[in-house]
Amino acid sequence: MKKIITIIASGLLIANSLMAQISLVRNSAFVGTTITVSGIVTNGSELGKIRYLQDAGAGISIYGTNITSIVRGDSITATGTLTEYNGLFEMNPVASFTIHGLVTAPAAQIITPSQISEAYESQLLQFDNCTFAAGGSSFAGNTNYPFTSGGQTGTVRVATGSPLVGVLIPSGVVSIKGILSQYCSSPTSGCTTGYQLLPRDINDLVAPGGISFSSQLLATNLTTTGFQINWTTNITPTETFVNYGLTSALELGSVAGTFSGSNNTVVLSGLTAGTIYYAKAYSVNGTDTSYSGVRVFGTVSNSTGDIKVYFNRSVDTLQSNSPSNNATALASAVDDTLIAYINRAKYTIDFTIYNFDNNNISNISAAFNAAYARGVKIRGVYDGSQSNPGMNNL
Repeated sequence: MKKIITIIASGLLIANSLMAQISLVRNSAFVGTTITVSGIVTNGSELGKIRYLQDAGAGISIYGTNITSIVRGDSITATGTLTEYNGLFEMNPVASFTIHGLVTAPAAQIITPSQISEAYESQLLQFDNCTFAAGGSSFAGNTNYPFTSGGQTGTVRVATGSPLVGVLIPSGVVSIKGILSQYCSSPTSGCTTGYQLLPRDINDLVAPGGISFSSQLLATNLTTTGFQINWTTNITPTETFVNYGLTSALELGSVAGTFSGSNNTVVLSGLTAGTIYYAKAYSVNGTDTSYSGVRVFGTVSNSTGDIKVYFNRSVDTLQSNSPSNNATALASAVDDTLIAYINRAKYTIDFTIYNFDNNNISNISAAFNAAYARGVKIRGVYDGSQSNPGMNNL
């Protein structure tokens, strides 16, 4: 039978006594026991099946599929089993909970990365004057992002399914809000490292009064001789530019652009067809400047753009738009047809392949090698999880 621990201050379940419960049960001695805590929830579904709640003294997490109705700002009382999951004190499973209603969410406590410790676990925190090492790129799921503040380092964690996935990582100085979580693979209990800050959404990345990028660079109006680069900023700039080049050194110079409100536009012209270009934008507002990351774009090729489709099985041509783009069934002749195209290539070959070898088929690798020997530029993409022995013959 599990032990049941109920903590009541002065014998009364009044607000102040409930507000003291979380700090008292955050103890390894209580792991495996049934606890009851009350607090204000600081996140919703943006962090998945977990909810963090805190009172005036401490925070704790609760986890389960039965708590999805709990939203940020709910005042709740929850009962369940205390566990320690890779260093994180957590109520799992949650046996029952009561939602008392929406209240004012607690303000984030402002601390520095050097102050991160067990005392702040599961609480809403804020770090000021932060910069991301990956500023200018986009957040990906299941990824950690280092940040620095005052020469001290912390870690932001973005989970798969987070609203931040795909969002531009600020390249300038920001304040970062989030809930302090913990993940330690060893030891899984009593660990004092592995702390991760969990921003809930874009509103937890707060730019100061200066200018900053609010979107990634996007290329439009692509032609054989140029393209247009667009992005948005949080405020209207006074000037906006793009540095560009054939390498990440951006050696071809700077082009001034135009803006309408927070929408920025730079047109790059006089470029070479079918060529990769690197670009980095920056926007100015008074004495403040914000930079994007370096992005890669390409001009349109002089190729006709014709695409021919072949299958080694029968095809239903009734599904094509017109006879001019019908797919063709080649049965066992796909390899020979592919080699015929490789042999006719004069300038470039771009290929992508899942997995191939040269057993029981004509030697595709030999055709690639012959094309390379006569000066054809060849680029390939293949699936690294497959053996692809044909790649080893190139």
